Amino acid sequence: MDANCTMTLQHGGSTCPLLNGDEFQNSASAPTAQGESNDNCDRKSRPISTMTLILSPIAVLLPTMFICAALLPPPPSSRQNMPHTDLVAPTLLSIFQSIGEQGNGGRTKLVHVLKNDLYEELKFGIFHWGQEEQTNILQSSRRTAVNNFSLQSNRDELRFGDPVTLTWSDEITKPDSKDVSRGHYVDGSPIKDDDIIALYCPAEESDPKKFRDSATIAQARATHSRHQTLLSDDTHDILMNNIWMIPSFPIVREDSCEFRLYAHEKRFTSEEEPSNSKLRWFSPKEQTMKEEHHYTLLATTGPISLTDSKKVPTGIHISLTGDPTEMNIQFTTGDSGKPVVEIAKSDVMVKEIVSSDIYNPMSLNEGVEWIKVEGESTTYTASDMCQEPATSTEPGCFISPGQLHTVKVTGLDPNTDYLYRVGVATGQGIKWSDYFAFRSSLPPGPTAEPLTFLAFGDQGCEDWNNITSGAPNVTKLITHMIDHENITINSIHHLGDLSYAMGAAHIWDEWFNMIQPYASRVPLMVGVGNHEYDHTAGGGGGKDPSGSMTEYGFEPAWGNFGDDSFGECGVPVSKRFASPSNGNGVFWYSYEQSLVHTIMLSSEHNMTAGSSQYIWFENDLRNVDRSRTPWIVVEMHRPLYNSEKYWNQDIVGIAMRNEIEELLLAYHVDLVLAGHYHSYLRTCDGLYRGKCNSSGPMHITIGTGGANLDDGILIPNKWTEYFDESHHGVGRITVANATYLHWEYVVVGGDVLDEVWVNRNRSLN
Repeated sequence: MDANCTMTLQHGGSTCPLLNGDEFQNSASAPTAQGESNDNCDRKSRPISTMTLILSPIAVLLPTMFICAALLPPPPSSRQNMPHTDLVAPTLLSIFQSIGEQGNGGRTKLVHVLKNDLYEELKFGIFHWGQEEQTNILQSSRRTAVNNFSLQSNRDELRFGDPVTLTWSDEITKPDSKDVSRGHYVDGSPIKDDDIIALYCPAEESDPKKFRDSATIAQARATHSRHQTLLSDDTHDILMNNIWMIPSFPIVREDSCEFRLYAHEKRFTSEEEPSNSKLRWFSPKEQTMKEEHHYTLLATTGPISLTDSKKVPTGIHISLTGDPTEMNIQFTTGDSGKPVVEIAKSDVMVKEIVSSDIYNPMSLNEGVEWIKVEGESTTYTASDMCQEPATSTEPGCFISPGQLHTVKVTGLDPNTDYLYRVGVATGQGIKWSDYFAFRSSLPPGPTAEPLTFLAFGDQGCEDWNNITSGAPNVTKLITHMIDHENITINSIHHLGDLSYAMGAAHIWDEWFNMIQPYASRVPLMVGVGNHEYDHTAGGGGGKDPSGSMTEYGFEPAWGNFGDDSFGECGVPVSKRFASPSNGNGVFWYSYEQSLVHTIMLSSEHNMTAGSSQYIWFENDLRNVDRSRTPWIVVEMHRPLYNSEKYWNQDIVGIAMRNEIEELLLAYHVDLVLAGHYHSYLRTCDGLYRGKCNSSGPMHITIGTGGANLDDGILIPNKWTEYFDESHHGVGRITVANATYLHWEYVVVGGDVLDEVWVNRNRSLN
């Protein structure tokens, strides 16, 4: 199909244009001053690239859709029918399994922590511990004596993020200090592919079913192969079958851990059951076979010490309070105590500090007063959340998040560089973090300096679905922008679907560890997505942290708000992030920064007229002082406008704009940012009721933060100006002055694929 054609749909005797392929041109030339016209700043962009197009039935169904929706029952408790919702939550040790031929070149995939068959087998398994019992079990299965087996670690002390290598053998050999394996493989070894290595923390854990993670020998080998350990040629062939290299030991807030090797035996035992006959006393008993899984302890690594695991601060991140003289600083530890931040004004530029490999903050800031500020702590338990799997304490589900600390630093000079470090004061003193640097917020006002912030949604962690490393690559992109580009990033806006923990609590730690390089230095402002909040049960009685009193949150007839949080129902995100206090916690709030008034809404909550969120939203819009903050940016997780062909998603967007689009027009909102679709889409400017240049805002979907990208079909809506589902990246917004805003779509690698200037005066006509 010609990309420059105009498609029409006959409906009711009229012709409805659906696509206009007018050629647009792109320009990055910056306007110079407020009120000046510039031909290069017209609302132009690159044309939509060639793609598959289909006619949309929404134009036909829209008049009757809401009438029919009113008659429908609430949607079933099912997750959304989108390709990217089949996400894989990795286990604590990121176990892989083979899906093809074993050996070099074999394909692997992540084991889903919430769909782990091994966990289920171990849950109902029968464990054998004693020496005599072990010997009898092994001899009955024709295995050698117990003391012929070994499981060894190349380290007896670990810190978070350290690599560790495990080896196993059926024969004790004298360890060679130069040999990382500390053992060797023997052909014909009785160690089988379905034998088990399990991790226990603390090391003295006496219940064999309370493991932190486990893998079969086959999975351990597949995981090692996946990581492509760099071994010398003369040892690789020997060691490849009995070695498991873990490249980064996870965050475990215990003093010690231990790996244990188990022999696995599958047995079938007969079990007599009464016949189904009504005359049971005359009927013979039926015999069935019951499958049992027996696990016999073969060897252990012995305790591995975790250095300062309860004391070292992790997940360090900062956020705005709405006051440019304040900053929230948050972090996590295993130990409880009084959280403390030590902070001082820096006489060295932040970029100079963070780009230096080694520096001494005290010497760089001689004569500067270091101030200690104390904060508060909180935590949450499995029972605080709404439904399984988040409420389950079985392996792979809930683990204690530790102590979640928040320190609000006040009395800062706006737009000023600061150094800080964090720690917890206990009876044994303070274990301080490394030093970090940030720049305080730009104050609002008519003479405010230009503002640059980043925006994106839908991130997750590394290797989702064994397809992409988008999330860590986006992290590197953002960190590079902060460190090396000749601009200052004043804040980062995450539009929801943060970690994709899905009830597996350890993923929150992994996600925070991944984002700390930028979240510790630039204020991170987050929204709530379906994977943080949506639930179908358990939210009543005040348990829902957003204040909803229903069991299931918000489930309108037109919605598809299922159980995508896997029972978390907003508890972790509300406990882990501090937000401005003028709204409803992390769910909806607003703040000013330079020339911009930003409003974060929750698309997962009721925003119909008369709802608490709607009332708050309208009141917030009404009270914006456009002489202080001439720009209004509204952010939420789900977009009001998108052209990807996912009907159950598109209907939600249509319904939401039916509720709040009049407010966007009435109060001259300039820009609406959202995610949810794992792609990039920019509409025309002035969009209102599906028509361009009608004094409404521009709408941008930027769900390219790292999760698996979409692979959908695009509906040929006339208002779609640019679409991309092939790259991960972020939006970069530069507010030059009270009249002009520059939007850029920056993808991994640093290229700018789309950019446009917005003239605020167009919304005031």
